[in-house]
Amino acid sequence: MTELRKRTKPSVDQTGSEKHATKENKKPAFTHRESTLTVLIEDSLHIRAIYHIFVAILIMLLIDTVVYDFIERGKINIGLNAIKYGFGEISRGIKLWLYDLSVALAFYPALKFYGAGAISLKKSPGLRRIWSVLGLFGLIGIEILLIAVPIWDLGREHLAVASSVAVTCEMFRYVMKIHAVAVSCIPRFSDEKIPLPTFKSYLYFLFAPTLVYRDEYPRTKKIRWGIVLFHILEVLAIIFYNSFLWERFILPYWSDYGKQPKVEAGTVDWWTTSRFSNYYRAWNLVVYSWLRDHIYKPVAPATGTMLATFIVFFASSVAHEVVLALSFGFFYPVLLIEFGVFGVLLLPLTDAIGRRFPHTLNLLMWVSFFFGNGLLWSLYPMEYFARQNCPPTENDSFFVPKSWSCPEIQLKANWTFQNPFDILH
Repeated sequence: MTELRKRTKPSVDQTGSEKHATKENKKPAFTHRESTLTVLIEDSLHIRAIYHIFVAILIMLLIDTVVYDFIERGKINIGLNAIKYGFGEISRGIKLWLYDLSVALAFYPALKFYGAGAISLKKSPGLRRIWSVLGLFGLIGIEILLIAVPIWDLGREHLAVASSVAVTCEMFRYVMKIHAVAVSCIPRFSDEKIPLPTFKSYLYFLFAPTLVYRDEYPRTKKIRWGIVLFHILEVLAIIFYNSFLWERFILPYWSDYGKQPKVEAGTVDWWTTSRFSNYYRAWNLVVYSWLRDHIYKPVAPATGTMLATFIVFFASSVAHEVVLALSFGFFYPVLLIEFGVFGVLLLPLTDAIGRRFPHTLNLLMWVSFFFGNGLLWSLYPMEYFARQNCPPTENDSFFVPKSWSCPEIQLKANWTFQNPFDILH
């Protein structure tokens, strides 16, 4: 498996500023090795045990779903109903994906055409600058086409949640891919000795599990079909895992939310646990590398590291929120606030005291991870089913949460507060 790693190290006699410059400018390299998680699972009995725990949870959820369906409905569907519902209108989703793929493929001849023009105008600085501006606007136009058409289509008519997630994630993936290729080709437009990417290299990159473009990547001598099949089964297991969670914990709890005009406050008070810290860097190295190379590094020299970090978090948060808004059919920026506001505020906290109290901060990171995810698994289903079950009103809006006004949340009629210290008397 190919992984992105750093190849160079600053020499021991460099000054602090020189080390910083070297760190910022050194070029990441790909090496042939197994992923860190694969190595940990294979070499560590403890990590393998944790992996087996999650597999055991999946098996127990499967058994629980089978027994529940058999007793309650007299049939067994092992979560297939939720999968069928989530991937509804899949043909429409495939059409949108094929559209984005077509635009991404059309980018390649446009790249070759622009490169030929740039080389031919090499001796005409004025025309070269005009050509560069036209190329920039062309790139922006292609990226807008990749984003605008799916957003328009999904905004015009809502698509099933899982299908929408797939379409919007692919939409952003293609935008990030062609942007990475365009940036990597900038030096080649001025040097005829460095050829532009071949179509074979470009096509491989479109489907390679990386957002950092290289003409070649280290690969195994042959395809290990056993590993390919294993990872395909893992993807299917994740889909079923989410299906089980949806059928056993979301639908029974939230599917009727909004059908009654009032609910007791205790009904909406069960969440426990979500995110922060170096986790932001490590949890998705593929996206992190793109954000670092194409947003943070170009922006940081002009704005400073703090503002550049905020811009990266804001851009990432907005992209995530677009995916969720188009997938659910409403704007409810819970993730944006968690990730783009509280996540940013927690960064200086971890930098300041994380090294002194690593174990405490690690515990707080996991507590916040669970807490935040609990909020996401509660607030989004509440809003989703409130919009389905509550009667429509003239004040309904894509941007205003329906669950804030329907149903009305109230305390129990006999609710009283008892001083916990009364037990001492």
